[in-house]
Amino acid sequence: MYEYKNGLKVRIFYVEVIIILKDILNIIKKSKKRLKIVIFPESWNIENLIEDNILYYPNYDIFPFESIDISNKIKAYRIKTLYNILNKNNDAIVFTTFHSLSRYTIPSDIFKNEILSFKINEDFNINPLVLGYKKTWNVYEHSEFSQKGFVKDIFIPIYDFPTRIELFDDEITRINFFDPYSQKSIKSSNNFTFVPGSEFMYKYENVYNKNLETFLINYKHKSTSFDIEIFETLPCILYEKKNTLLDYINIKI
Repeated sequence: MYEYKNGLKVRIFYVEVIIILKDILNIIKKSKKRLKIVIFPESWNIENLIEDNILYYPNYDIFPFESIDISNKIKAYRIKTLYNILNKNNDAIVFTTFHSLSRYTIPSDIFKNEILSFKINEDFNINPLVLGYKKTWNVYEHSEFSQKGFVKDIFIPIYDFPTRIELFDDEITRINFFDPYSQKSIKSSNNFTFVPGSEFMYKYENVYNKNLETFLINYKHKSTSFDIEIFETLPCILYEKKNTLLDYINIKI
């Protein structure tokens, strides 16, 4: 093994670690029905271990105050995990890191209020833009939406495929899940569940303005202004109440 280059050594070590972790995971799966949290020291290749009924709560893939957006994949992983915990998915296993556990997120009561179920013949007059979604022409990734006439396409984080909602005015006339690459429908449905597209929702921008004003007064930079987008890794600035993942499962440390 020592005769090989460093790159190959690393790959061999990685395979050995994955095998050990999968053995540990099999033991965890056999434990009693309850939510199980596996904490990693860092997010090193955790995605390669994800299987059915395993949730991933990663840290953000950008640093605070960077002027670029968090990847849609990261947003979706985090939202899907929070949603499943709120819905008492006791068979689930959550992969996360110490850093992710300590970061503030949407307060659980606000998240609950934004989980809405819809079915055909009901009104759908939600503006996804203020609930963590990004508007695009075509929907390819989680947390994106588009609107063309009376058709709304939304890639809701808890689903594997985006949802196409056909409307007559605000009334839902048809619901389909579709392939994001071909844009063709693959399955019809009578209902769907809507959840926020990310933890950072512009609907609560009034709290941000209040918090920012306090910040500027305290630091005596009254002439300074900040674009709200740079705070996307700090969703707590939008909410009065502060919650972490541990608050969702009622664990105190």
